[in-house]
Amino acid sequence: MDLGGNGAWLPEHGPREAVGVPAADPVRVVAAELSRFLACVALRRTPEADLHAGAVLPARSRR
Repeated sequence: MDLGGNGAWLPEHGPREAVGVPAADPVRVVAAELSRFLACVALRRTPEADLHAGAVLPARSRR
């Protein structure tokens, strides 16, 4: 933790990652997330709540 000399907590950022994947269209990402959620509703299954299963996988599967 870094207090920055003024008593305020400042985050320690790691190096930037180049993932090599172009940014997804935001509308398509939201549509994929909604589609996945509605599939869980139809199957009466609790949707995953983590970032990977709830956002990353739907975004990649709709390309």
